[in-house]
Amino acid sequence: GGVSRSAQMRESVVGRCTVGPHCDVRGSVLGHGVVLGAGVALVDSHVWDGATIGDGATVTDAVVCDGATVKAGAVVPRGCVVGRNCVVGAGVRLPECARLTCSPAYRADGACADDDDGWDDDGDTSDDSDDTPVAGAAPPTDHDVVGPDGVGCRYVCYAPDASDDDSDDDGCDALPRLSSVEAQSLGYDLQQHYADADALLAEREEDDGFSCTSDGSVSSGYEPAPLIIGRTEGVDVVAEFCAICLESEIDAPVDNLAIELNSYKFSQNASYTDVIEGVVRAIFVRMELAGDVAAPALVGRWRKQLDYWGPIFTRFCHSPEEEAATLVALERVATRVPADGAAAALSRAPAFRFVLQTLHDRDLVGEEGILAWAAERKREGGCTPRGALFAQGPTQDFLAWLEESEEETSDEEGDSTDDEEDSE
Repeated sequence: GGVSRSAQMRESVVGRCTVGPHCDVRGSVLGHGVVLGAGVALVDSHVWDGATIGDGATVTDAVVCDGATVKAGAVVPRGCVVGRNCVVGAGVRLPECARLTCSPAYRADGACADDDDGWDDDGDTSDDSDDTPVAGAAPPTDHDVVGPDGVGCRYVCYAPDASDDDSDDDGCDALPRLSSVEAQSLGYDLQQHYADADALLAEREEDDGFSCTSDGSVSSGYEPAPLIIGRTEGVDVVAEFCAICLESEIDAPVDNLAIELNSYKFSQNASYTDVIEGVVRAIFVRMELAGDVAAPALVGRWRKQLDYWGPIFTRFCHSPEEEAATLVALERVATRVPADGAAAALSRAPAFRFVLQTLHDRDLVGEEGILAWAAERKREGGCTPRGALFAQGPTQDFLAWLEESEEETSDEEGDSTDDEEDSE
């Protein structure tokens, strides 16, 4: 056991494991009993207890579960989950966002394992039918995906089709099955699937004049599913991110907290926006604001918090859209109902402007992100609580200054280009 002297370990949490020579491990978590062969590249990934990664394999932005094996030279790219006891064959490259399982419950073709493959598939839904294989039987395997020496098949979620036993008898055909490529992805957005279903149902209603509702009312089709693929049902991920931040000691290395946040983000298929909103909530809880705190005192506490939390914003905000999400999180703190001390203090001008300007001054939120947020609020109008917050005079003054600075910068760049052309 132990870590080889030639291995590079950066920003990672490592249990009692074996790391071979010339490994490159960055931003990752390794459980107990993990074995990394020589020359393994492991980046922003989580390797659970007892997993093995062979010589020269590459794992990036992925999860390798308990007892799983990634053989020599294999590549496990972004978004993949190698399920418990699965094996990725030597030299195999998995497709992005593929999820592998040894359970027969879900197959890439949407069908359960056949009776002749050694798995118990008698349709029994009682608790004693737990998808465990008959003794000596091999688990279902898609060798086109995991290779000739691999074990496991793609896990796929799908909508029921007309042949399912529990399909409705109300005359409505069920939705078409999701393709395996779509459904196997941790990041797949079901919105388009349901939009297609809306169009299909609307077309059928036009043809026969009837809706698919049991009470005779006109249906608008399928509503978007509240369940996100890869997320535990009923979990408020923003609240969980906030709790993780509040449990972290303020003198602990911020990189450790970033790894923990990233781990939970991946496990619940959450977004960077979810992370940032949880962080912003936690900051204001730690600030312990009373409703009558003055704006200068509020921004002083905000700046002190950013001394620690600033690197988290930098790490999780990768685009103007995610930077704008930071401002949305601030809005939600300021417009909370019922209002608490933080809401009362932040919603009273000029506090929101000072907090916004501090983010800009520290390069945590750029001009592009702020102006994108402002453009959205202008379209929305001022008849909502966040619209009223946006319309405050000090905030508008700051935005006007920011727009002027942006225009001056554009003009200067244009003049510089003209000068270069003239010199030529």
